Amino acid sequence: MLEFGQGMAGSIPGMILADNGADVVKVERPGGGWDRAADGRRMWDRGKRSIVLDLSDGADRVWAAELAAHADVVISSCRPGVLDAVGLGAGTLRGRHPGLVHCSISGFGPAEGYEDVPAYDAIVAAACGHMVGLDVLSGAVPGQDRAAPIFTAVPLASFAASQLALHGILAALVVRARSGRGDAVHTSLVQGLGAILMRQEMARGAVAPATSATPAMNAGIEMCFMTARCADGRYLQMCARQDQHFRNWLAATGLAHRLSDSRYAQAPLGIERVEDVGALAGELRAAMATRTSGEWMQVFVDADVGADPFLTPDEYLRHPQMVENERVVTIEDPEVGPTRQVGALALFGLSPSTIGRGAPLLDQHRDELAHDPRWSGPAVASEHPVSASVSPNYPLAGLVVIEVAYFLAGPLAATLLGELGARVIKVEPPGGDPGRRTGLQSAKLLHGKESIVIDLKTAEGLALLEELVDGADVFLHSFRPGVAERLGVGAEALLARNPQLIYAYAASYGSKGPQARRAAFHSTPNALVGSGILQAGEGNPPVDDSYPDPGSALGVATAILLALHGRTVTGRGQALETTMLTTAGYVMAPYTTRPETAGAWRLPDTRQLGLSALARLYPCAEGWVYVGGASERDWQAIATTVGHREWIADPRFADQRARRRHDALLQAAVAEALAAEAAATWEQRARPLRAPLVAASPVAKDRWMEDHKLLIEAEHPLFGEYWRPPVRVDFSDARPRLDPASAPGEHTRAILAELGRDRLETDRLVRRGVVQAWEPVH
Repeated sequence: MLEFGQGMAGSIPGMILADNGADVVKVERPGGGWDRAADGRRMWDRGKRSIVLDLSDGADRVWAAELAAHADVVISSCRPGVLDAVGLGAGTLRGRHPGLVHCSISGFGPAEGYEDVPAYDAIVAAACGHMVGLDVLSGAVPGQDRAAPIFTAVPLASFAASQLALHGILAALVVRARSGRGDAVHTSLVQGLGAILMRQEMARGAVAPATSATPAMNAGIEMCFMTARCADGRYLQMCARQDQHFRNWLAATGLAHRLSDSRYAQAPLGIERVEDVGALAGELRAAMATRTSGEWMQVFVDADVGADPFLTPDEYLRHPQMVENERVVTIEDPEVGPTRQVGALALFGLSPSTIGRGAPLLDQHRDELAHDPRWSGPAVASEHPVSASVSPNYPLAGLVVIEVAYFLAGPLAATLLGELGARVIKVEPPGGDPGRRTGLQSAKLLHGKESIVIDLKTAEGLALLEELVDGADVFLHSFRPGVAERLGVGAEALLARNPQLIYAYAASYGSKGPQARRAAFHSTPNALVGSGILQAGEGNPPVDDSYPDPGSALGVATAILLALHGRTVTGRGQALETTMLTTAGYVMAPYTTRPETAGAWRLPDTRQLGLSALARLYPCAEGWVYVGGASERDWQAIATTVGHREWIADPRFADQRARRRHDALLQAAVAEALAAEAAATWEQRARPLRAPLVAASPVAKDRWMEDHKLLIEAEHPLFGEYWRPPVRVDFSDARPRLDPASAPGEHTRAILAELGRDRLETDRLVRRGVVQAWEPVH
């Protein structure tokens, strides 16, 4: 693989492929990229080889083209058009090498009018509305000014884009194994933000009341994920989303009697009035303040109540669930020495990941590559001859996924595979996936799926599931450890029935360790990985944030696609396991990559506006801007944009170290300058200079995407008219599969007919409660 990338989005795909056996060559510019000094780079460039090539030089361009001729995959996060201008674009390279998979990652992708805006993570997040409309479940400190935008410290758009790029690359490689033909794949940070739209309803037109979450239901969800202060002043992140876990919490705090009150009989999400939710939440907060965090954790572990302490990244890397599940590695970095970082994204039973070398020194492998026959000399003919057959309409056409996963991370992973063309059969419990209780919010988790409701507690139901698995390529579940085995659908049993099966366990804590069997939702990794403290800002209580759910889904889909690609080589299936804790560590890679020499991490300010003068939101005469520079060129462009070129020669701001020492002074100076004009005016001045300064969107990202015509019209009898997220990955030779969401049991009868059950037999199964079938109301 040949990589023209920098930063998280452009580098993590190569890292994951290197971890799983690929020979990855990173082409770097003279002097290195803007991320060369970042701690996170020591993780996302591990296992690669480095060569410096100046693409403005003819000889270096020839060498780059020679390297590309030997590659299976080329990935680029350069500005659109840069590689095309030097003869290294997808069209040119694929014309010479039809089996090549060429992947490009841009900042704004399908959103028009942003070609001259630098594509840093926070710049894209601010411009697209990712920093507005945040609440206590998405990183906002209670009581913070929510009319102002809030700096989002977790680089989620970059991580999401990196995983979408991998989805495109791996799906294209699966197709190439059949056809010999590669593809040109594209995704973007904006499409990454589209992949993590979760709690937005995105209604379009009139919506039936049954499809919307009520204010009281949303307040009930916030109560379930309370950030609770304990007697020792420390906070616990609660995780009581399911009814039983919430009732266990009430019992543990001495409040079980509240369930006999008619107002709370349907707690937590069935309470009718917001004020009643508030009253119960107040009682829970008062009860939590009566014991220390350690005392409560002992109680909650025994009582099956989801709760976790808020940790720092160093504490996270020592957490027993990370260590015992083999997800932490220490790598000797050639520049800073031993460096602890998050290990393999997934544990594979047949083809385990191998993590060895640290990130390379700049141009470390120039001589080695010049004499490596795999990367030099005449390109050998592809071992994947191009077939005359037509490429499939969908990249994963013909593959079948059986999903037995509830709520968010597992179901969203299957949705992503469905959009790539896989047939996804969602097996739901009687009453449907509990995640459906959020109404229209859940539609995004159901697109492209066929739903069958089966009672797996019955012998007949389990037999039906086994029949489905016999014809499947992937089995995905999210049961707690031991449950699948008790049901008879553990990895060993299903792989014995279907040796080509990819058996994917989407775990939370992992299958080993003292907390393996505990309940977990998004709030668990948010607390344990350090992002709850980071996002809150200096001096504030830690906060909840929902990103680990969609982030984990992206990681699950990546792991499944890695295994599917591996199957094209070995012909064998295998079991794999991902954990939410691990994937959250990948999202937080800039903070969870810890050299022994690393100092204290830097937190945003108390108002949640930014990390420094050049990574910060600023109020203007009208609106807000985000300023986010990473290089000396960026700094000079910012100073020029705000009309203070004299700052460039000022010794207090002469280099990055000086600016860090005088950050408060620089912050005040930039704030004063920006207050004089409207945000839109500043952005207009910044664009010709490509300065990393952008007007922060005043509307949230779902509305921004609607305004930019990125959303897709959808309609279903159960959900009404609504918007579905943008296409996540674009292919030149294939298209996405955009089938609608499904109702619980909507396809029960059709799927049973495929299994050979006639109408009479299906009716009998329905009467006996083994299956449920949904019929639309006319």
